[in-house]
Amino acid sequence: MLAYQRPEPTLKRVAGHHQDWVDAIRRGTQAGSNFDYGGPLTEIALLGVIATRLAGLELRWDGPAMQFTNCDEANEMLDAPRRSGWELT
Repeated sequence: MLAYQRPEPTLKRVAGHHQDWVDAIRRGTQAGSNFDYGGPLTEIALLGVIATRLAGLELRWDGPAMQFTNCDEANEMLDAPRRSGWELT
């Protein structure tokens, strides 16, 4: 049996989120934490939070419609009430 060997890193390490953003602007390149990557990653993480809160239920997600197709309770969690003064207009 072979011993575990850590794979080579595939993502370039950066000096920090903010510095990466500034460097990308200066170089005209894409930041490592761009929205093409961060948006879907955030979506799946937040869906995982809802799934955890509703453990035991099978949830079906319609990505383009941004809603669950089989659970009204889960859909209510998608748009939590905002604190007074933080409403979107």
